[in-house]
Amino acid sequence: MLKNIGNLKRHKAAYLDNISSEHLIYYVPQLTVHMTLLFNSMIHHCFVPTDFCNRVILPLLKNKHGDISDVNMYRCITLSPIISKLFESVLLCLYDEYLTSHSLQFGFNKNSSCIHALFTVNESVRYFTKRGSNVYCTFLDTTKASEKVLHNGIFKKLLDREAPVTFVRLLQYWYGNLQC
Repeated sequence: MLKNIGNLKRHKAAYLDNISSEHLIYYVPQLTVHMTLLFNSMIHHCFVPTDFCNRVILPLLKNKHGDISDVNMYRCITLSPIISKLFESVLLCLYDEYLTSHSLQFGFNKNSSCIHALFTVNESVRYFTKRGSNVYCTFLDTTKASEKVLHNGIFKKLLDREAPVTFVRLLQYWYGNLQC
């Protein structure tokens, strides 16, 4: 828990409760005991508080000199309670072994970025063209893919990986009650 608290990003906007990461980073030592009891209870009962399910989406203007009426001139940030973020971090540590992806999946992986994906494509093209082969590439823009994900399919995959049922039920409850 202490490692998770220490890894929280500082100087980020607070949720509607006005609790920021700094409140937890500069905590009172007894707080971790209470948070541990709370988190263990939430995992055991496959339940998260209503506030954990609520998010606020704020549009931020990308370029103040652009057309402010153009929806593409905005990027959105989502505010969520910092205690919810801490709980997510704890879950990631506890159930990390069930949340792995393919080695060629570059997004949402530790120590991986777009640069690694570009390097892999570049080296693959170089390898085959050097040997006289034609190289055909297809690229897929999946920026909106998360909006189309069938959560029940993900939950089934987790169960197929033998993830604890309480963890899957907790995620099912949480995702089923999310609101923005």
